[in-house]
Amino acid sequence: MPAKTDLHKEAIKLRLQGLTYSEIRSRIIVSQSTLSNWLSEIQLTKKQSERILQIQIQKRKEGTMLRSQQSQESIKQIKKQACNQISQLSHKELLLIGTALYWAEGSKQNTKSISQGLIFSNSDPMMIQIYYLWLLKVLTINPNMIILELYIHTTQISRKLEITRYWATRLSLPISKFGRIYIKRQALRKTNSNREYYGLVRIVVRQSTNLNRQVSGWIQGICKQCGIV
Repeated sequence: MPAKTDLHKEAIKLRLQGLTYSEIRSRIIVSQSTLSNWLSEIQLTKKQSERILQIQIQKRKEGTMLRSQQSQESIKQIKKQACNQISQLSHKELLLIGTALYWAEGSKQNTKSISQGLIFSNSDPMMIQIYYLWLLKVLTINPNMIILELYIHTTQISRKLEITRYWATRLSLPISKFGRIYIKRQALRKTNSNREYYGLVRIVVRQSTNLNRQVSGWIQGICKQCGIV
């Protein structure tokens, strides 16, 4: 068929100019399999081969970037939908959230520390913010009864003021509220040895032994309602 012969010749001509299969198919209408069959014995120069290789590498990079963008968009949509499932929190729901946080990260009373007060430590800004809100809104703790201690690694001493300001801003508190700053001298994990490191906040409530016992009772109540003995 003449039309096919013309396409065949045109494909060979374009290939000899160093065009990729994709570039050729953008100019003539032919299937990938047919094009591969037509051009399987065409020899390219070293320069043409290098050009095609670079184009293929760039295409792979673009494909990877596109998949990453699509993945990020998918993650964003999943989080947005999940976020919208959470309506305004009631006082009871906030009570349960704070209790669960303390259960996971707070200091507990036991036979060796029956006078243990409320002490909560974490480095997650949002978790610290929610816990601090829980102290104020659920336990109605007077802010003057709350001690905030900051722990930073010895390699981050030069950033002490920056880190303090960071936490003060996150909690909407004056810098003076962080009166106690401790330097940790144990080995710093490599993942934390950068500008995103903001140490750890320890929140202590004065005269809170009975509050700790109350929180322990809430934890027991959660277990009981879940059928856990």
